[in-house]
Amino acid sequence: MAAWSAGSLARLGMLALMVGLVGALFLTADRAAAAEGEEDTPPAIAGGSVTPGSLSYEGGNVQIQAEITDDVGLQNVSAQIYGSDGSYQSFQIFEGYKDNYFGTFEAPENPSESTITYEVEIQAYDTNNAFAASTIGGVQVEGRPPFDEAPWVSSTEMFPSVLPAEGGPVTIRAEAGDNRGLAGIYALVTGPGGTSTEVAMYALDSSHFEGTFNAPANSGSLAAEYVVEVIVQDDIGQESRAGAGIVTVEAPPPPPPPPSEGPWRPGSGPCKQAHKNQHGCERASAKAGG
Repeated sequence: MAAWSAGSLARLGMLALMVGLVGALFLTADRAAAAEGEEDTPPAIAGGSVTPGSLSYEGGNVQIQAEITDDVGLQNVSAQIYGSDGSYQSFQIFEGYKDNYFGTFEAPENPSESTITYEVEIQAYDTNNAFAASTIGGVQVEGRPPFDEAPWVSSTEMFPSVLPAEGGPVTIRAEAGDNRGLAGIYALVTGPGGTSTEVAMYALDSSHFEGTFNAPANSGSLAAEYVVEVIVQDDIGQESRAGAGIVTVEAPPPPPPPPSEGPWRPGSGPCKQAHKNQHGCERASAKAGG
């Protein structure tokens, strides 16, 4: 075998060097590609909180907090608010301290009687536009209390409305109700002297009530009048009134007049007819003697 010349050996060495350099370039490119692959990891939303978890029907401020990490850094973090009433809000939240982002949701007043729930979703984009989203909680806004109307009372009646001097029982009736239920119903009877008496009324059915007022005897010279009013109350103290009328207890009849005197007789006293006939007594006396 012929010996390699010095030129051939030199060329062979140069070839080996070039192969090594090309291999090194490919290795560097592979490592760079691997590094770029690691930067495509999306943000990690570790958790969060929504406080408070419930509000009165008037609504109010809700604090949102989310913990988010990323290998290359975040470019945008936002809160998406989805209401059970179909409403939607979106706003950006900001880093308060490392990896923790904060924002405030102003829950509106609830106009309905049903509870409204708002779910909070956090969305995050990193600097390579990798995306992540997670629901971290929600808040409930209570329904508005139903309007409580005042109770009503109508169709009052009372019988009898006129009593003899001895007085007696008077029946009082009324129709009444409330959208949530009555707490009480009674008749207020105000007498001649201004004093008042409460008369309990009892249910005949769900909306009709009855009570009895025992009017006292009247010993005065004038008729006695009693003003009757029906009063109803509901469970929160609202009140309604309706007049039922006036009960009259007649005055006792006047005493009979004293018995009248009979015709004059002699010896029974002065002549009562003297003013009519000056001589009447004498004539009557003479006639009686004669």
